[in-house]
Amino acid sequence: MPFLHWEEDRKRDKIAKIIEQETARNREEREEAQNEAKRERISERTYRDATGRNQLRAKTKFTRVLTQNKLGQFLLDAAKLYEAISIYRDQQLVEKYLHHDPPLHPRRTLDQSYYWTLKSTKARDRDQVVYRGTTMDGRDIHRLRKAQVCDHCRREIRKVSRIVMVDQLWMWILDKKTIITSFPKRYGTNKSDPSGVHNSIRTRIKNARKNQIRSVFDVALIILDECSNTFFDRTKTPDRHPQVMDIFAESIGNLQNKQTMSFQHLWHWTERASKIYNSKSKYEDTAQLHASLLNINPEGKLQREIRDIIDELDIMIHVNNKQKEVIKRFVKNVENIYDPSGEWRDETLSPNGERDYLRSRSMTRADDNPERKGNDRDPKSKEEKQKRVREKDEFTWFRKQAYDLISDVGDRIAELEGLRKSAESTSQGIKDLLDLKQQQASILQAWQSVRQADESVRQGRSVMIFTIVTIIFVSSSPRNTLIPLLL
Repeated sequence: MPFLHWEEDRKRDKIAKIIEQETARNREEREEAQNEAKRERISERTYRDATGRNQLRAKTKFTRVLTQNKLGQFLLDAAKLYEAISIYRDQQLVEKYLHHDPPLHPRRTLDQSYYWTLKSTKARDRDQVVYRGTTMDGRDIHRLRKAQVCDHCRREIRKVSRIVMVDQLWMWILDKKTIITSFPKRYGTNKSDPSGVHNSIRTRIKNARKNQIRSVFDVALIILDECSNTFFDRTKTPDRHPQVMDIFAESIGNLQNKQTMSFQHLWHWTERASKIYNSKSKYEDTAQLHASLLNINPEGKLQREIRDIIDELDIMIHVNNKQKEVIKRFVKNVENIYDPSGEWRDETLSPNGERDYLRSRSMTRADDNPERKGNDRDPKSKEEKQKRVREKDEFTWFRKQAYDLISDVGDRIAELEGLRKSAESTSQGIKDLLDLKQQQASILQAWQSVRQADESVRQGRSVMIFTIVTIIFVSSSPRNTLIPLLL
């Protein structure tokens, strides 16, 4: 089952580079093996010694950032050493098992999981909403002054870039007392990860109420719930856990604010244009209006950002829908294990289609059947009766918990869809803004065309009047009247 989690961008980038290096090395080894086999075949056919090829050995280049401050250099080197030590285990795991048979399945980013046909998603990964919301703005990078302490700059410089990842949960239930799970954890977390799924499951089981866990299937529901609830539980804040839903809501709110400001700018320029239209002055400068109304770059950037948000929300909704499908199939299989004949299940769903904890109609009819009551009076093993009653209680409790979980997943999908509707509304507002801007620019161009036409007519009239006056003036001069007399 896929589920959403998070990772620090720096560690994710280092592991991605290691994966690229191992992939390139594996490709070169395969090509070298194929060429070597080809040379051996040629040698066997021609009875000639195969000539060796020159092999290029890549040298590892260790880049080191140098600073003028010795303390800063020491802290920077110590941080790089700690980072190398923390991801060493993950690096060795990738290098050894990435192209093994069967191969290692590394963690994937949000775009890698959905656009799996793309060769590289580097640009898309660095354009995530969560990455932009947890990364320091480059404009805030400057030397801090002791006299003027900037709280905003201090908050910005402490940010750690993070991105959304899509991990996979593998779960096997071997018997009624054995369950095996497998899921990755964040890179470099060699100790207990406070925001990890495994730690959340252990805490949930430890703090479970009495009789809350009655079978191994109840434990499985807890595991599925914790995997699905990573970004929707606002109480999970340890270890720089990003509040993804709040980041998306904040990003949409910022874009809505920018959209409102863009509308205000448009109305400002529209009022300026209206004053120019109604002005009687013949000399009005409209160059500034042209530059503002014909420039759609700010609105285009807003549209691109909001479409990125919608795209990421669509991927997250897709992942949660997959979770809902997997949970429904799991519940159906467990129901078939507990109640293969369908005796304890309802014949119809409840009005809401999901929540249904009542006893089945078949059970009611069976209890009301006198023949069934007569059969119950037959001597049976007391252990079998107790086992049947216990299984029935486990089934009823499991079904209640299962449909609660399905309903919770539906609520999470509804929350994502609510954010998507808000983003879609913002996108439509920006599109309307672009349409209004284009219409206003068209009106301005049409007004200028009419004005230029009127100016051309006035200039034509002026030229015609000047020509007529010139002809009259020339024909009425005394010099021109003596020319016919001399002839």
